[in-house]
Amino acid sequence: MNKKIIASLATIAVVGAAAIGGTIAYFSSQQVSEGNIIKAGTIDLEINHSAQTYNGIDCEACVQEVVSGTDDMIVAWSLAGSWVGYGTPWNAVEVAKNSAWNTLHDSSNNEIPWIWGDSHAEGFEGYRFEKSFSWTGPTTTAAVTLDLLADNTYRVKLDGTQICADMSNDSSNYTDIQTCDLGNITTGAHILTIEVTNEASWWLQDNPAGLTYKLTIDGNCDDPDSYFGNHCALWQTGDFANQKFFDFDDVKPGDWGTNKISLTVTSNDANVCMYVIPTTTKAADTALASYIKFNLKYDGASVAGGQNISLSNLVQLLGALPTGDTKYVEVEWCFGAFDGEGNCDGSGNHNEAQGGKILADLGFYAEQTRNNGAFACPANPFVQ
Repeated sequence: MNKKIIASLATIAVVGAAAIGGTIAYFSSQQVSEGNIIKAGTIDLEINHSAQTYNGIDCEACVQEVVSGTDDMIVAWSLAGSWVGYGTPWNAVEVAKNSAWNTLHDSSNNEIPWIWGDSHAEGFEGYRFEKSFSWTGPTTTAAVTLDLLADNTYRVKLDGTQICADMSNDSSNYTDIQTCDLGNITTGAHILTIEVTNEASWWLQDNPAGLTYKLTIDGNCDDPDSYFGNHCALWQTGDFANQKFFDFDDVKPGDWGTNKISLTVTSNDANVCMYVIPTTTKAADTALASYIKFNLKYDGASVAGGQNISLSNLVQLLGALPTGDTKYVEVEWCFGAFDGEGNCDGSGNHNEAQGGKILADLGFYAEQTRNNGAFACPANPFVQ
């Protein structure tokens, strides 16, 4: 056998060994746990203005306005007449007023914004707008009207019942103020629904579209104390930024009032802090602010350090708020000072406060309690 044959056999042997090694198999089994998730929790704080008094008179609204704005929620979208609901509503967008559109004004003569579901409008699309509000005034004497302008067609419902509609492609819907009589209204929560469709010459045409409206409830109060009825409002969870707890323009020494605010967290246990942040700096305003004193109660008990406190230092830990529970903050205010029995004492000279006006932001801050035993209220979480 020559050397070439031996070398060739050796090569075959090596290849054969490799082939045998590649055919060996082992028994095995496997299982997979799919979709494992680590997700950050949330803190969702809901706030309601439950009750209010002024010099012992309960809040019963005499006049209320509900106007279009970015707190309107979009709950459905339409293309060529087919409506599609969305699982998560979103806020309406304020749009630039087209030169062909008319204007609505609120009771303070402020221009009411035009809104739409998107900043870019296209032909044949539509949006369903919803606004939640509450009425606390009289029901037998209340007159409820809705003024609106829409580009183009509109349909109005109150609590699911159609009130008025104009489905014609008519420019008068946005040039001439449309008025609907909503009839009687009951006390409690309500939902105003307005569907608007943008008509056009062809599909997906860039075409101005929008809605502006003003709902007015006039309780026709003949009560001599109707001043308070025109300066108070109770409301339920919604756009907190557009609501007010206080709106008084003629307070005198010795005046006092109360506000009852409900707080609920719907996701995780939390600690809650309350803040009043003054935004005025004039001398008379500062003087008035120094004379307005507050007492605070949380869940029926006086808050430590929460007696005769002023606006300038109202940063207060209220306490724990378990998930799903509703607890109440009671805010008592006095132009003067509270005596030892909780009465408002307005005696003394307060002339430097004449003509003063307090503007302040009222905020609530919630932070998780879990793994947070050393919690303290931050100085001002609302400063950007």
